[in-house]
Amino acid sequence: IAYNTLLSACEKAADLDTALTLLAQMKQAGMVPDAVTYNTLISVCDKAKQPKEAAAMFSAMEAAGLQADVITYSTLISCYEKGG
Repeated sequence: IAYNTLLSACEKAADLDTALTLLAQMKQAGMVPDAVTYNTLISVCDKAKQPKEAAAMFSAMEAAGLQADVITYSTLISCYEKGG
């Protein structure tokens, strides 16, 4: 939960670099990102106007066997609207 809270702060600041660093640290610590983690990361990409990164996060989410939901798809659509 602590990592997801930190990622939410990155979302508010549109700080994709820090969010990606936190994701790497999370994985190094042996924690497995869940759907909330990936949705937050996709939202960070949306706020940072980085649709390619959002697509990469979505692919990673699917590769991890996690189910996308309405939040996932809505955020992806928003990201593509903003970032092309």
